Amino acid sequence: MKTLTRQTKHFSLDFESAFYNFSTLVNHDAQIFNELNNPELVIGLDEVGRGCVAGPIYTAAYSCSDFYTRAKKLLKTISYYEKLLDEKIYSLLLLNDSKKVAHNYRSGLCQSLLNIPSQDNQGHIFHSIASKTAKNVDQEGIIECLWQCMAQNVNELIDDYKYYYQSLPKSILLLVDGRHCIPDLQARLHQSIAKEDLDQISIQQKNIIKGDNHSALIAAASNLAKNARDEYMKSKKDKDYGWNTNVGYGTKKHLEAIKEKGLSKEHRKSFLKNYSYSDLSLTSKE
Repeated sequence: MKTLTRQTKHFSLDFESAFYNFSTLVNHDAQIFNELNNPELVIGLDEVGRGCVAGPIYTAAYSCSDFYTRAKKLLKTISYYEKLLDEKIYSLLLLNDSKKVAHNYRSGLCQSLLNIPSQDNQGHIFHSIASKTAKNVDQEGIIECLWQCMAQNVNELIDDYKYYYQSLPKSILLLVDGRHCIPDLQARLHQSIAKEDLDQISIQQKNIIKGDNHSALIAAASNLAKNARDEYMKSKKDKDYGWNTNVGYGTKKHLEAIKEKGLSKEHRKSFLKNYSYSDLSLTSKE
């Protein structure tokens, strides 16, 4: 089959492979919804920056109450390449693990995710972004910061749902990227949600290993988190560490810059304590 490539002033895309990938992500979530009797609020959760040596950890949550319905209509609309005219809609086909989405496409994808067209205007799109600073990571540990951020995401989406629909969701499903679900979730939510409200909600969690490669909602959260975190790192005035390109990851040039200039307040000291600065290779002491 001849490959069709969509060319715009912003990007070029292999249409067939992107179409197939988007369909696979959507169908994966639809199957889970059906197996779990279509919970009222389904939330995808993911993190970005867990392995960085500088900068905050970010998490994001994404929920679209009629995502599958919208996506099916969207896929039907764009089944014929020649009929595809709206670049904002087209950019949704870029949806994937955020590490696989080129940084110059990601912002447009995120805007599209927050504006998926709905013909009946019955559903609503909710999202939340949370973060913990490098200082928080050093004091509380990266894993605890991750769970705190995700609990904050869930809390904010429950509040948004209640505000929009003027009622609480009776059932919630959390799709969590990785090997583990959020521990002690009820206790974490009790800190910000009234017990009588929380007792009315049935909350299920499902962890999905490499979820941003399989779930549309998790992939959406992944891109929202990465877009926000990358923008934060690139906005920092001190460019000596190369954050505009490495966004806090421990590249060789970044580690060499640390050796030359020392640590900044954005660096995670707990992540760097095992490195030796005796030579340019900065080999681990382990």
